[in-house]
Amino acid sequence: MKRLFNYNGFYVWDSKILQNPKIMFIGINPGNGNPENDVKKVITKPCQQMSYLEYLDGENESYTLAKETAEVFYKNGYNKEEVRNLLNEKTVKTNFFYIITSNQTLIKEAVSKVTDFKSFQLQSYIFTADLIDILKPDLVIFEGKSVFDMFKDYDDCTTCEWFENFGSMQRLDGTKIIGYSRNLNKYNNIKDLDGFAKYLSQFL
Repeated sequence: MKRLFNYNGFYVWDSKILQNPKIMFIGINPGNGNPENDVKKVITKPCQQMSYLEYLDGENESYTLAKETAEVFYKNGYNKEEVRNLLNEKTVKTNFFYIITSNQTLIKEAVSKVTDFKSFQLQSYIFTADLIDILKPDLVIFEGKSVFDMFKDYDDCTTCEWFENFGSMQRLDGTKIIGYSRNLNKYNNIKDLDGFAKYLSQFL
């Protein structure tokens, strides 16, 4: 029987919930590469630790985005234990869309079968903006230009700049947001990792 929906459930948090974290990572949506994300359930409970620590623990060395995220901080002078502490004790991670799909292009396809995608996108922005307002992170990092662009389209940011592969905006309340482009391949890795690491140094 042909599947009607190309999704594997909903997954909200990929970390603990912390008030006033140093960093808040926001991806586009949960991928189903993580076995926990392939359970056809709605999961809203916070995690004990973010999934990037699986790479640091040697449990998932093929987790490219986790590896490159750690590398970005190594390039800014952090050692492995400092990165671990940062990610586990001072960071929260969620996504703009909570629906789990195997790739980004399937998000709209899956959502459009049950509701208007534009309305869903607006509601996703509202949820994301509310979380930022509630948690009050020092810095928000959007993991992909598509997230950056969708948030920018709705938010009343006071400044916004985008270079070739990374950029930043500032919200009315002063919250600083940066983001980077990703390669649309099976690894979805960071474009211009060295350039983004240098750009990030201005905000740490």
